[in-house]
Amino acid sequence: MDITFQNAKLEMGQLIIDVPPDQRGAVMKFIRSKKNKRYKLSIQEYRHKRSLDANAYAWVLIGKLADVMSISPNEVYRTAIINIGGNYEVVPIKGEAAKKFKEVWEKNGLGWPAFELGPSKIQGYVNMIVTLCPRCHGMYDQGIDRKSIRNYIKEYLQSKYPDWDEEKLYYRR
Repeated sequence: MDITFQNAKLEMGQLIIDVPPDQRGAVMKFIRSKKNKRYKLSIQEYRHKRSLDANAYAWVLIGKLADVMSISPNEVYRTAIINIGGNYEVVPIKGEAAKKFKEVWEKNGLGWPAFELGPSKIQGYVNMIVTLCPRCHGMYDQGIDRKSIRNYIKEYLQSKYPDWDEEKLYYRR
């Protein structure tokens, strides 16, 4: 259950949360149906998700890169997300299962590419690199590493395309 709130206080050892009116029904339903068990509560700062406009602008930029690189926008996207540090894992997969693993993994969506790196040190296995894209998107959307990711993208583009200039890119709705 997710609840968004702004005001909370601790009184006599009890956490008191000012639950917004539109969420009180769900909270009451939980209270009425809860069992005599221990529950775990995690609290984090609320962040707005990236807007559809921001997502559209990202795809405008990806499209521009695709034109310059003469590849598809999907290929630009899939290649770029694998290059963001901490956004992937190398996993050993049984050789005969690698093709099926890739197929199943990539059915999760465009942001879930899997690439075969070659033989693993484990006999009969191959190493596959798989993205953990929800984490990447979360870091960028929530602003945690937004600046470092943005700087990485700018540096990468400038290293590949010396004439690339962010100021020349425009997005209009």
